[in-house]
Amino acid sequence: MRIGRAKQPRTMHKSRSFIWLLIVALIGSIGYLQFYMRRASAPQLLGRAIRFVSTQAKVVSITFDDGPNPESTKQILDLLKKYDARATFFVIGRNAEKYPELVKATIASGNELGNHSWDHQRLTYKNPAFVRRQIESTDRLLRELGYEREIPFRAPYGHKLLILPLILVQSDRIHYLWNIELDDWDSPSPQDMLQRCKGQIKPGSIVLLHDGYTGEYQPRSATVELVEMLLDYCKEESYKVVPVSELRRYHGRPARSDKVSPSSLPANVVAALTVVCCPNTVRMLNS
Repeated sequence: MRIGRAKQPRTMHKSRSFIWLLIVALIGSIGYLQFYMRRASAPQLLGRAIRFVSTQAKVVSITFDDGPNPESTKQILDLLKKYDARATFFVIGRNAEKYPELVKATIASGNELGNHSWDHQRLTYKNPAFVRRQIESTDRLLRELGYEREIPFRAPYGHKLLILPLILVQSDRIHYLWNIELDDWDSPSPQDMLQRCKGQIKPGSIVLLHDGYTGEYQPRSATVELVEMLLDYCKEESYKVVPVSELRRYHGRPARSDKVSPSSLPANVVAALTVVCCPNTVRMLNS
């Protein structure tokens, strides 16, 4: 009997340790899942996210984030005109409000304007009302400045979880991402960026570049130089450069559309994802 009583506390201690170990592992797994799923390269759980288009046609899109920027946007527009190419400019609402003449110049040039949020805050771990304001305020400004065509959307950093995709589904919008990222925000040499792009580009590619910046000043001279080199390369290789909304029409279904309808997911799966990504989502979505 003494031996049994001596062993019992040790057994209970081991059980409690095992339970705590499971709890810590579960918390760590949930944290890693949220970190991974918000990344631009991760699958989007709901709605449509396009990274490239599956097509045999020699057509690509070059996109520019974080503008407009008086130091680079006009130069890029001139280069696009020189090479008879058109691109998509995912503008930040606050920058568009500051430089409306550059927005109007982009419209007049026949290029496409996209929505990159109002002030480039991450749209993960935000309530639905905040996310909607970020999108709708930028849409409204672009309309006021005379833009009448479809307004593609791209989240800051390409980050997403559950709130943003749900809102995009509600408004029947596509999330336009990319499959070629050249880190031009860090100003590597244009020659190095071009070589990297040559190794990745293919029919249907979407290239991410930046004509503007957020926060501290970042020069964009390397990007401007790259743009001319890249457009020249596309001309030599017979690639047509078009905006993302036009690129999508080259194939009936994007190769990586990540398309999932909310109604096709079991209710318990949606509920579990909602709790993991944002505990207050259910209540806030109805606000």
